[in-house]
Amino acid sequence: MPIAFVPAIDLLGGRVVRLHRGEREKSTVYSDDPAKTTSAWRFEGAGLLHVVDLDAAFDGAQARQTDAIRRIVEAARNLPVQLGGGLRDFATVEEAFALGVSRVVLGTAAVEDRELAPKVIEKFGVQRVAVAVDEDGGVVKSRGWTEGTGLDAVEFAKEVVESGVKLLLHSAIARDGTLAGPDLAALRRVADAVAPLGAYVLCAGGIGSLDDLIALRSAAIPNVVGAISGRALYERAFTLPQARRALEGPQQ
Repeated sequence: MPIAFVPAIDLLGGRVVRLHRGEREKSTVYSDDPAKTTSAWRFEGAGLLHVVDLDAAFDGAQARQTDAIRRIVEAARNLPVQLGGGLRDFATVEEAFALGVSRVVLGTAAVEDRELAPKVIEKFGVQRVAVAVDEDGGVVKSRGWTEGTGLDAVEFAKEVVESGVKLLLHSAIARDGTLAGPDLAALRRVADAVAPLGAYVLCAGGIGSLDDLIALRSAAIPNVVGAISGRALYERAFTLPQARRALEGPQQ
């Protein structure tokens, strides 16, 4: 299965930013207009947009950037939008879908309420739910990556998939926003563990060059279906079309 390239929009205070290793105080602002950024990625041929509401991730649902998310969805038009950050109960998930997002990404909620993902799947369908496996040194972190859970990333991933989830988003926290390359070993551990259960994985964290994308493709992990990147795109390490070609491989 080919690996899709997925541009990311991280929202903080209504602006498009990237954090360094998930640290709120180490943010770089790339745009004051998330809708304009969305239109640019749609124009360049994105097939999916990954959006994270960092305010909600750090401060809870009361900090949800509803207007910014709505503008992103409107600008996306027929481009599917998946949203993560602060979706910690069924009501906030329903609100996200009401805004028009195509898929929700559950992180902290999947750790703290193991029944939530199955409930969302039952009502909205398995294709509309992903669970984040945000790991640092093999241990899952939550609450905007500020709290350790003590959960082993591989065991957590398997448990989530056994509950009915079919798509995971694996983030290597130590690599996120560093442009230092993805943690392919950590990615493979999680992907290999859930492959026999019929689950797929999106890769996030560390992608900084076309060589990183080629390395991801060459790793040939069969159930890795997407690569999410933000900072490398905003700093023009490569363009979205170049990224897509790198993941597709040489044309025969």
